Amino acid sequence: MELKRPSQSELDQTSPAEKDMLIYMLFDALNDLGKRVKQLENKTGNVSGKPRF
Repeated sequence: MELKRPSQSELDQTSPAEKDMLIYMLFDALNDLGKRVKQLENKTGNVSGKPRF
């Protein structure tokens, strides 16, 4: 999923319901990314955020 940041003009013309939907979509994308990060951390065993050398 690729997200495109709307311009301020586009946001100004967006209805409150459309903005609500955008917020839900962004939270879904964040949750998906968080799950992917956790999968990668589990796969590499690097959960500290520090590179293993």
